[in-house]
Amino acid sequence: MERFKREEMKVVFGNDHESGNVFLVPFGSDDIENDSIFPKHLQVSDDVDERLRELVLLDRN
Repeated sequence: MERFKREEMKVVFGNDHESGNVFLVPFGSDDIENDSIFPKHLQVSDDVDERLRELVLLDRN
């Protein structure tokens, strides 16, 4: 999480694009296995970008 605080994050798809798996990784990384988190693990607050909020909520369902 410290790396996410230092860098921006980006949304990436898993290796199997048809699976629909979505991950968040630090902006400077493409390492899904070691650096990623699932969107559902983020806490959202009122000031979170609406697109990110929607992604998090969709991943929780």
